[in-house]
Amino acid sequence: MAIVWRDSDHGALLAAPQDEPIEGERPTMLLLGFEPARAMTLVRLLSPLVRVRLATRLRDAVDMARDLQPDAIALGGAIDGADVATVLAAFQAGAMLEDIPVIVLAAGDGDASERDALRGGALAWLPHTASAEALLSRVRLAVRMRRSYSPRWGSAATAPTRDPR
Repeated sequence: MAIVWRDSDHGALLAAPQDEPIEGERPTMLLLGFEPARAMTLVRLLSPLVRVRLATRLRDAVDMARDLQPDAIALGGAIDGADVATVLAAFQAGAMLEDIPVIVLAAGDGDASERDALRGGALAWLPHTASAEALLSRVRLAVRMRRSYSPRWGSAATAPTRDPR
């Protein structure tokens, strides 16, 4: 069975098979920089997979991320007049925030937007016309990455190893 929503603001039709929750403690994702209708569409789409939290101001988003230590962040664009590069820089500069994967869901399909996001440290850049499957795939990847390398979940580098003898 598929989940289908029409995003009237962006004209996208999001469809995805019912997703299974990721194993372990339920992951958290912070959304910021989305218009209300787009945010609600994303909440509906992502809720079967992650707990979704919303932030409307950059300062609140940085504080929430510091407190929540989410598994991933989805950024929809400018927030408080700051462009995507500035928002990414704010997260990179924050203590304990630099290892949180950020997925940018661009309002436009421009090469400059993609380049700025990826150079700014985003894990992934998706155009607003991306399929729900593409988004869900990036979210699953972001959660796996965060849990594999985060001190909160233990990291491959600090995991005990077996004696090779």
